[in-house]
Order: sequence, then structure tokens, then C-alpha cells
Amino acid sequence: ECPIGPTETRGPGGDPGIHEMKTGSRFRVLATGCLLGLAFGGPAAAVVDRQATASLYEEALIRYQEKDLSTAVIHLKNALKSDPDYLAAHLLLGRAYLEQGEGALAERELATALRLGADRALVMVPLANAYNQQRKYRQLLDTIHPGDFLPTLNAEILQLRGSAYLELGEIPEAEQAFERAAQLNPDASGPLLGQVSVLMRQGQFERGGEVLQQAMTLAPEDVDVWRTRGDLAHARHRFDEAVGYYGKALELAPGSY
Repeated sequence: ECPIGPTETRGPGGDPGIHEMKTGSRFRVLATGCLLGLAFGGPAAAVVDRQATASLYEEALIRYQEKDLSTAVIHLKNALKSDPDYLAAHLLLGRAYLEQGEGALAERELATALRLGADRALVMVPLANAYNQQRKYRQLLDTIHPGDFLPTLNAEILQLRGSAYLELGEIPEAEQAFERAAQLNPDASGPLLGQVSVLMRQGQFERGGEVLQQAMTLAPEDVDVWRTRGDLAHARHRFDEAVGYYGKALELAPGSY
């Protein structure tokens, strides 16, 4: 128990006595010891740890936004050593791993974030992309579903499901998913590009070109639009056109290829 203060004693004439001065000194030593004890093992230590963990997360967030992913990952790992249940750190670490192409690690962190109570609206799309990186298309379809989300998010989820169906060769299901996505978000080019991919699989190149033109109108500078133009031209054996379209995609996003 820490002392509240020194016990006052007075010498002859009301002056502080030797005993009082010794007691005061003893109090200062004990008080200092109590403060150190709190700093290193009591409630104050918990406050310091939380502040340090929060600082690590904030620094990681800055690094992530600056695309310094390696440094962000280091800070997030250190934050999680201090607090293994730091939900926001798991979520951001999952996103960082995803951008590094580490699908399995991203899946682990995002699944942990879900277990800790993360908003599913924040996790569904990055988790689906983590499955995509690992070619876990069936697991994506079993796990990632539209829900009580905004229409734009449900459209993105349906687009990801359509792509998974396409990879598995389940063309009718892919077509239906892309059509539903386009209905939910008619201003998005992604679902239209998915429909173009389905039409190419079906050999309907003319119709594919028409839908692709709609996507071009919505997003003329979108790298995926130009890549899909290249894919369609290549499928039609228009190789010179394909090279030009792929070149435009590379110009728009040099790090994507």
C-alpha cells in the first residue's frame, strides 16, 4: 500500500523534528517506488501499452497509405505482439498482405478480424480477393455472399462471384451473377466486363463488342476496360489491335503487368 503523506511530528518550539524529516524522506522514497511500480506493472503500464500500440497502428496506416507496405507490415506485427486482439490491425494487415500478393496470409488476418467482430462489409471483398489470389474459387463461392449491404457492395460481391464461376467453367451461373451485379450498380464497368468475358466464352464476339462499348463509355480510362479490349481483339485474331489495347492498359497502370 502506498503512503498518502508523511506523519507530521514537531520538535521543541514547534519546529520540525528529526523524526519528521526522516519520515518525510521515507515518504518520498516510498512514493517514488509506488510510482515506478505503477509505471512498470500497474494500470499506468496498461495505458502506456495501449498508447504505444495505437501509435504503431497509426504509423502503419500512414505507411500503408504511402504504399510502403513492408514498413506497414512491420509496424502492424509489432502492434499485434502487444495486443493480439487489435481488430483494426488484423484488418489492415490483411489488406497489406493482399497488396503484396500474399493471399494465404491475407486470408488468415481477415478471418481473424471477422472472428474478433469486424464489420462484414469491410471484410467480404478483400477476403474474396485473398481467395482469388490462391485460386480458391469454390471456397470463395461458399463463403462470400451478398447480404444486408449497400447495393454497390453487393454488386461488387456478385461480380467477384461471377469471376469465380467463370474460372470454374460454370458459365450460366457466371452470366447470372454478372447480370445481377449490373442491375444493382448500372454505373459500374466491372459487371459489364464480366459479361464480355462470358460472351467471349460463348463465341459471341459481336455482342461482346457491344457490351464492351458500354463499359468504355462508363470508364474510358479504366485499365481493365483496355485489357478486356485486348482480350476481345486477340480472341478475334486481330493481333495488332490487341497489342495496341494492351499497350494502353500498360500505360494506364505500369505496375499491373
